[in-house]
Amino acid sequence: MYDEITGIILAGGKSLRMGQDKALLTVGGQTVIGRIAVLMTSLFAHNLIITNDAKAYGFLPLTVVTDIHPGLGPLGGIHTGLSRSSTLRNLIISCDLPFMNREVIECIIKAPSPSPIVLARACGRLQFFPGLYSKSLLPIIENSLVTTAPVSAVSNRSLSLYTLVEKAQAVIVDVEKMPFYDEWLFFNLNTKADFAAIAKKFSDDGC
Repeated sequence: MYDEITGIILAGGKSLRMGQDKALLTVGGQTVIGRIAVLMTSLFAHNLIITNDAKAYGFLPLTVVTDIHPGLGPLGGIHTGLSRSSTLRNLIISCDLPFMNREVIECIIKAPSPSPIVLARACGRLQFFPGLYSKSLLPIIENSLVTTAPVSAVSNRSLSLYTLVEKAQAVIVDVEKMPFYDEWLFFNLNTKADFAAIAKKFSDDGC
């Protein structure tokens, strides 16, 4: 177990395409966020959930923190998580990755890196979550948050995770080359069709 890294679960999305809180959907007899929580608590001694609805996740044995700047998307969640964390290094994951595993996370954590961000490349593209983010990023993020009006947060590139990754010169780990890699690892839950595919996968695997 890693004592020097805080696990941070982002659960602040509006789930507009799903029409309900996707993190609370049940697959294989367990909520999606419950699966993520089990994974994170098996790895990290300290874990946080960042959300806009603290009551919804009160059933989980983790510290629940409300977004400092609601409505600013993943970057706002990262800012809140890093602000509330007591460790320099932080493994941040989204709440909608039911197939994520320990091997991927440890691959990211153990990658040699001079950068404050370590991410994975998988499924042919950069994956922001799970990712290792340093608390030292806070000044960069805060500068973006205070100089950009919330109303333009969705479209403004200064609040883009790509911009943060560029500024931090992130280290990218190609996990597709790892022996444990499976395309389902980064399959995230956004739509009802995604949920149907995930439920079928769990059923077919007998999970």
